[in-house]
Amino acid sequence: MVIEKPLGYNYNIGQAIEIGIDSPDFQYKLAPFTLTSLPREAYLELMIKVYSMHNGLTLALSKLEVHDQVVITEAWDSYKYQGNGTFIAGGSGITPFIPMIRELLEKNAIKNHSLIHANRKSKDMILVKELEKALDGSYFKIL
Repeated sequence: MVIEKPLGYNYNIGQAIEIGIDSPDFQYKLAPFTLTSLPREAYLELMIKVYSMHNGLTLALSKLEVHDQVVITEAWDSYKYQGNGTFIAGGSGITPFIPMIRELLEKNAIKNHSLIHANRKSKDMILVKELEKALDGSYFKIL
C-alpha cells in the first residue's frame, strides 16, 4: 500500500505506524504495520498481508481507492539497525528489514550482511527477486 506522506511527517527506517480507515465503519480500528519506504521518499509504503476470510481491516484496506482517506499515527520504534550482521525474519516480520536493506544497497554498504527468512509456503515469500539481487548470495529462504 502506498499513501501520500503528510506534509512534515517524519520517521526513521525500522519504525512502524498504526493505520486505520477514516470511516464510521472502522472508527477506532487501527492496526500496526512497519513502514517499508525510505524516509526521504514522498510517500509512505506499507506491505500488508490481506486476510480475505476475516472480512476485517486488512481486507478493507486492500479495497481502498485513490482519494480514500486513512488515519495514521506518529511513527514509533519497531527495529533499529545495529550494524553488520544477519537479519533473521519469520513471515511478515521481514518488513522492518526491507528499508534497511534498500538503504544499505544504495549506500553500497550491503557487504557483510545476510538475511535468513522463514515462511510456511513459497508463495508467501515477498520481494524474493529484489532481495536475491540485493544480497547477492547472502539471502537464505527457509520453508
